[in-house]
Amino acid sequence: MKNYSLKHCLRILTMHLIALAGVLIYGWSWTAVGFALFTFYFRHFAVGGFYHRYFSHRSFKTSRPFQFVMAFWGTTSGHKGPLSWATSHRIHHKYAEKPGDPHSPKVLGFGRAYIGWLLQEDALPTDMTLMKDFSSYPEIIWINKYHFLGPLTFLGFTAAVGYFIENNFPSLQTTQMQIIVWGFLVSTLANAHIAMVINTFCHLFGTRRYETRDESYNIWWLMPFSIGENWHNNHHAYPKLAASGLKWWELDPIYWGIQLLAKLGLVWDVYDRSYAKERTLDETSL
Repeated sequence: MKNYSLKHCLRILTMHLIALAGVLIYGWSWTAVGFALFTFYFRHFAVGGFYHRYFSHRSFKTSRPFQFVMAFWGTTSGHKGPLSWATSHRIHHKYAEKPGDPHSPKVLGFGRAYIGWLLQEDALPTDMTLMKDFSSYPEIIWINKYHFLGPLTFLGFTAAVGYFIENNFPSLQTTQMQIIVWGFLVSTLANAHIAMVINTFCHLFGTRRYETRDESYNIWWLMPFSIGENWHNNHHAYPKLAASGLKWWELDPIYWGIQLLAKLGLVWDVYDRSYAKERTLDETSL
C-alpha cells in the first residue's frame, strides 16, 4: 500500500484489542450497553450533522460560537478535526469513483476503501486550499489541529459518569470500567465502522433513485445505524441539502436534529428539501 503507516495500523489495531479485552475482562450490563448507544448516536449525529452537512457542504448557517461547539462536538468522535474530515469528503465528491477518490471501492477495492486508506501516512489531510471558507476562523483551525482534545475530554466524561453510577446506583450492577469500555471504546469503534460501511457499501449496492455521475446507492436497512447517512444516492444527487432522506418514509434523524437546532435558533437558513428540484444539483457543489 502506498504511504502505508505502521503507526496508524498499530493505533487502530491496539484500540480494537483493548476494546475486546475490556469487554472480556469487565463484562457488560444493560446500563453500560444503553450508555454506549447514547454515546454512539450523540457523536454520530455530530459527524453526520456537523462534519458532513455543515463543514463539508455548508447546508445551513450558524453563529461563530456555535460553529466552534459543533467542531469540538465532532472531535469527540475520534474522526480527527472538522477541516481534515471535510477535506477528504470534498475530494470524495469531486472524484467519486475516479482516481483521486480517497475511499472508492470501485477504484481501490473493498479492503483499501473500507479501512486501508486510513492506514496511509497522509490519511485525512487538511488542505486549506479546499477549506478557504473556514480560513478566517483561527479557533476552528486550532481545534482541527488539536482534535485529540475532544476524545480525551469525552473519555473523562465517561469515566466521571461511570464513577457516579458505580458509587450511587449499585443496584444497576455497573462498574466505572464497564462504562468506559462500552461508552467510550466500543462506541468510538462503532462510530468508525459505520462511517466505513457508508463509504463502501453505499458505493457497491442498494437502490438508485437518481442517475448521478458516480455509483452511489441508498441502503434502507442501514438507517437505524447511520440515522440518515444511508440515503447516499440522494445525497450525491443533492449534496448541499441538509436532508438526505427525501421521501416521507426515508427517515433522517440527523436532519430532524438540524431542524430542532433551527427551532432553538442555533442554526438558520437550512438548505432543506424544498431546494430539491426535478434536476439534480452539481455533485461537486458545497
